[in-house]
Amino acid sequence: MPLPNLPTGPGGGPIGLAVRAAIGSVGSGPPAPWAVLVPLVALVPAVICMADIARHPHTRRFPPQTWLALCAFGSLFGLLAYLRFGRSEDR
Repeated sequence: MPLPNLPTGPGGGPIGLAVRAAIGSVGSGPPAPWAVLVPLVALVPAVICMADIARHPHTRRFPPQTWLALCAFGSLFGLLAYLRFGRSEDR
């Protein structure tokens, strides 16, 4: 039995049509305010800690490169660990 004539190409086909139907209502309207604030809340403390490591490269327990990696990829736990255990006391 032959398959029915379904649309093809970018966004075509039964899967593409289902995806477009599911996503169609998501992108309509202006973005919510939290959609802008959430990345900033996550990014600003990381940038502040990385700038602090660049200005004061004498850190405790690990070399500055390790603390930079923890701040960049360690989420909130990496930032808190640097502030608690990594910052040198002689500032």
